This record gives sequence, structure tokens and C-alpha cells, in this order.
Amino acid sequence: MIDSLDEYKAKRYPELEEEFFRGSFADWNDRFDEISLFLQRRLRSAVVEAARRQDEVMVPCSNISISLPLVSVGLGKPVLLVDFYDEAWFYGRPFYRYRIPADVFLSRWQEFICRAEDDAFYQRRTLRKTMIRTLYAATLEQFAFQLACEMKVWLADMDMDELLKGLTVKVPFYLSMGTYYDGQKPVYAILPSEDLLTVDESDLSLQHFERKIYRQHVLKRKNLQLSRFTDCLFEPATLQKLDLRDAIFQGCRFHYVDFSKVKIAGSCWRNCVFEDCTFDRISADTTMDGEFYAAPLLENCVFRDVHIERSDLRGCVLIDCMDDGIDFSRCQLDDSGWLDFGR
Repeated sequence: MIDSLDEYKAKRYPELEEEFFRGSFADWNDRFDEISLFLQRRLRSAVVEAARRQDEVMVPCSNISISLPLVSVGLGKPVLLVDFYDEAWFYGRPFYRYRIPADVFLSRWQEFICRAEDDAFYQRRTLRKTMIRTLYAATLEQFAFQLACEMKVWLADMDMDELLKGLTVKVPFYLSMGTYYDGQKPVYAILPSEDLLTVDESDLSLQHFERKIYRQHVLKRKNLQLSRFTDCLFEPATLQKLDLRDAIFQGCRFHYVDFSKVKIAGSCWRNCVFEDCTFDRISADTTMDGEFYAAPLLENCVFRDVHIERSDLRGCVLIDCMDDGIDFSRCQLDDSGWLDFGR
């Protein structure tokens, strides 16, 4: 029997926490379309109401912060707060606030609590339920961060121009997700436009590149996290040591492209074509650099004469993709949709 909080944290809590995360993420994947539609509709309603309020207060919007107040989970009524801020961004004082019921994201929370507080595994004389409950905040903070990672995927096919229609925004503009009064992870941004080819700046995260052509170019050592590429053409090109974590590629074509040492955790690729491409030492590691990312998602993509080698692609999710000639060499493909390819 466990008789101290330290022993409980070492022997029982990590396993329960991991099962809670794994089960929650599996539920999210199983209910992907339902959650995506629910979230998009609620956010659109939030923006409509915020625009009405904006007409009264006459301020532009520079930030939309989506947060999970931990106290709401503790009270058994979890909500997401959607706060709209002006450019002063005085935290806790949005010019408009909208609430989204969050039960759909926390379907496993009550089960987790019951298992965590099951006194069949510890001595009630020396370990109280109130002591165990002190561990929940850290679990929920990690949960909220993962929720932010997934939110980017749920909103990937949403027309952001349509979402923000009617709302007066001021650049730079950010949509972020996290815990209330704590860390926020950017999900979307509108920033001053940059040229990927000419700018010397290595950090180009959260940028949007649309209908660009990258021909005979070598792109390397760029941080492109959370950037969006729409209807772009890479032909031919070399992409080397790029950080594409949480990046979104929509309707892009890659022809004779060499990918080398590229990080793709959390990235989303929809309706893309890869033809005569090589991938070498690609990493889909979702826990890289002490942060957590969703598994890469590839949907309605075509792979034609593609070679992938020495890459860690574990956990990648593939939906309705076409294998028109793909082979692997010395790759890690566990728990991924790649297992049905190149065989």
C-alpha cells in the first residue's frame, strides 16, 4: 500500500495520467469531425457577438485568447473562455468574453479522478484525497497545451477570413490557446508579410504564404512553425533543416523536392501532391524540445515516386491518401498510417 504523496507520485499517478491523456486523445481522433464542426460553429458565434460589442466600444481586436480555466474543471462545469482584447491587451479585461462548454474535450476527466482517488491503493491514514488533488493542476496545464496543439488541426480547414468577417482586427493579430492567466500557444496570426526567399530573418513562424512558387531554391535553417502555405509550388527545391512543426500546407505541390532534417510534428498537409521527392532524416517526434505536439496529419495527399529514408514517422495520421509509388528505407513507422504504404 502507498502511504505518502511522494510514493504515490512515483508509483501510481504517472500511469493514470498517461492513460487519461492517451484515452482523451483517442476520443478526439474518433470524434474529429464532430469536434471540429462544434468548435468552428462556436468560434464563429463568438466573433459575431464580439463584432457587435466592438461597434459599441469602438476598439480594434489584436488578440483572441482561448483559455481553459482550471477552476471550471474543478467545479465540474468545464468551459473555454474566448476573450477578445484590444491592442493594449490588458489581461483579464477583454472587451468581450464568450463561453464554450468544454465537456466534449474532457470526457475522461471524471473517470480519471475516480481512479486517482481510489483509496484501495493507498493508506487513508497518511494520504488524503485533498493531497492527491494538488496534482491535478499540472495535469490540466499539460492537457490544455495539448488541446491547443489539436485546436490548430481542428481549425485547419476553416476559412479564417470568413471566421473573422465583421470583426475589425489590427495587425499584428493573434489567436492563441492555453490556460487562464498562464501560458498561451499561438494557433493563428496575421502578421506583416515577409518574403521567404529574401528575408534574412530565420524566424518566420506564423506567416502565411499563398500562391508562391519556389523553383530552384534552397530553403534552410528557417523556423516556420505555425506558418501556412496555401496553393504553393515547390519545383524543384531543397528544404533543409526547416522547423515545420504545427505548419499547415493546403493544396501545395512538391515536384523534385529534397526534404532533409525537417521537423514535422503537429503539421497538417491537405490536398498536397508529392512527386519524385526524397525525404531524409525527417522527424515527427511529438515531444521534441520539451514541448508537446499533435501527430502529423496528411489528408487527401498523393505520393508518386517518393523515397523516404532514415526518418522517424511514428504516429503519423493518414486519411484518404494515395500510394502511387512510395518506398521506405530504415524508417520508424510504428502506430502510423504509413504502415499501409510502400508494401
